[in-house]
Amino acid sequence: MNVSGKITIFAGAQSELSAAQAQIMQEKADKGNQPQKGSLFAGSLNQDLFSNPILEKKKEAQKKALQVVGDAWESDQKITEDLQERRDLISKLQEENNKAQAEVNEISKLQEEIKEEAGIADDSKEQKDLELIRRYNRMLNDQVHGRFSSENMLTEEEIAYVNQLKAEGLTDYQTKQLNLDEAKSVFQQTIKDNQEIIKEEYAIIRGVRLEKLKSDPMVKAQKEAESIREKAAREIIGMAVEQAKEHIEEKKEEADQKAEKAEEKQEQMEEFIEAQKEKRDEAEEILEEIPVEDMVQLDQVKSEVRQEVQKIVDKMALVVEDIKGALVDEKG
Repeated sequence: MNVSGKITIFAGAQSELSAAQAQIMQEKADKGNQPQKGSLFAGSLNQDLFSNPILEKKKEAQKKALQVVGDAWESDQKITEDLQERRDLISKLQEENNKAQAEVNEISKLQEEIKEEAGIADDSKEQKDLELIRRYNRMLNDQVHGRFSSENMLTEEEIAYVNQLKAEGLTDYQTKQLNLDEAKSVFQQTIKDNQEIIKEEYAIIRGVRLEKLKSDPMVKAQKEAESIREKAAREIIGMAVEQAKEHIEEKKEEADQKAEKAEEKQEQMEEFIEAQKEKRDEAEEILEEIPVEDMVQLDQVKSEVRQEVQKIVDKMALVVEDIKGALVDEKG
C-alpha cells in the first residue's frame, strides 16, 4: 500500500472515532437534562393518589355525612316546632280558662247577691231542694260526657223527689239560680275540656323531652356522620395503596424496559468503540510502517501537486486572454 492510501485510512478512522465520541457526549447531555427518576415518580404518584376515584369517594362520604346531619337537624327542627306549637296551644287554652273562670266568678257573685236579696238561708227547705236539683243536673251532665262522680249520684228516692219538685213547679228564686247554673256550666265545661287537652299536651311534651334525653337525634346523627367519614377514609386509604402499588408496578416495568434498552445500547456502543479502537490501532500501525523519508516525500508530493495545479490555472488564464484577444481582432 502506498503512502497516500495509508494516510486516507488513518484519516477515516480518526473521523469515525470523533463522531462516536460526539454521539456519546450528546447522549450524556440529554440524560443530564432529564428529570430525576425519584422526582418524576413522586410527582406522578402524588397525582395518582389524588385521582378522580378517590376525590369522588371523599365527596360521596361528605355528601352522605351532610345528608345524615341535615336530615337529623330537619327532623329535630320539626320536633322543636311541634313542641313549640303545643306550648302555644297550652298558653292559649290557659288564657281561655282564665277568661272562663272570670265569667264563672261573676256568675257566682251574682247568685250570692240574688240569694241575699231573697233572704234565703242555707238550711232552708227552698235552698236544700235547690242543692238536690243541682246534684241531679250535675249527674245528668256527667252521664252525657261519660264521666262518673260518686258525690253527684242520687238514690232512686232522691230522683223521684226531684221529679216531683219539677212537676209541682219551682220557686222564682230556684228558677233564677238554675238558669245562672246553666250559664255557668258552659264556662265550667270549657275549663274542664281545656284542662284535659292541657294535660295531654304536657304529657306529650314530657315524653318527647325524655326520648331526646335518652337519644338525642343530633348527637346520634353526628356519630353516624363520623362513622361514614371514618369508613370512607379507610376506603380511600385502601384505594390509594392499590393505586400506589399499580403505579409502582408500572414504573418498575418501565424502568426494567429502559434498563434493558440501555444495556443493549451500552453493548452496541462498546462494540462500536472497540471497532474504532481497532481501526485507530490499525491506523497507528500504518503510520509506524511509513518511513520518515516517505513522510518527507509525501510533503514534496503535496508541494508538487500544488505547483502543477497553479500551472494549470495560469495556463487557463492565458487561454482566456488569448480568446479575448482573438475576439477583439475579429471585431476590428
